[in-house]
Amino acid sequence: MTNTFSVGAVLEGTLQHMLMENTAIGDSTSSLNVVVGECNDSYLNSMRELKVRANHAVEAIRNAEGGPLEQGAVGAGKGMICFGRKGGIGSSSRTISDEGKSSLTVGVLTLTNFGISEECRINEWLAKNSKQSLTVENDLTTSEEMEHEKPDGSIMIIVATDAPLNDRQLKRLAKRASIGLARTGSTVHNGSGDIIIAFSNAYTISHRSEEVTNSYTILRDDTPIMNKLFQAVIEATEEAVYQSMIHAQTTIGRKERVVERWPFIE
Repeated sequence: MTNTFSVGAVLEGTLQHMLMENTAIGDSTSSLNVVVGECNDSYLNSMRELKVRANHAVEAIRNAEGGPLEQGAVGAGKGMICFGRKGGIGSSSRTISDEGKSSLTVGVLTLTNFGISEECRINEWLAKNSKQSLTVENDLTTSEEMEHEKPDGSIMIIVATDAPLNDRQLKRLAKRASIGLARTGSTVHNGSGDIIIAFSNAYTISHRSEEVTNSYTILRDDTPIMNKLFQAVIEATEEAVYQSMIHAQTTIGRKERVVERWPFIE
């Protein structure tokens, strides 16, 4: 994920990385399609300067590792604004029981860049979730300058799960993520690009095989676990949006513009 004008550079860098990793791509094997998500951060970032280059994408991939995820005003989220305050990268997940036999996980990653402060419901969410030792000040409004100068904004939502779902079921999961977005107060403004991508890593398909068919197990639509997955993605999406705000810090951008973090009181 990146800003709007850097999609080409990130695509090129990701492709370069993949070509270095696998010399067969585009030669003795098929090609690949790189997917890059973007949001418009031009209120804070001088996008016209095209500072993000292909090598930055390669560096980001090579530095990726397990463990706690950086959130807030980092990476693609550096210049993003959520509900009139600083946003960026947010993440959340839920683990559910598969009829008592095993556990399944739904994870959500968001790049938040949308909304005005009057819409945000983070105060209500914090009041119900004591695990966040934060309170907030009231009577917040979006500044007139930001309201007129800032683009309507967007959000990228990436839904990942280890539940064995096919493409149709993943689309159903993605639709539920939009409900989680609505629970934050978003009304999806005109001009806002709200994009959701969902995938499962429950099974892999061999690149080459002598078999003429593939066999794999997927969840039935009518199993109770599907409703649990729907609830998980709704909750995780809502929380991921708020986590992008909770972890963000006040940021100074181009033209000395300042976007403050949501006024949490520790």
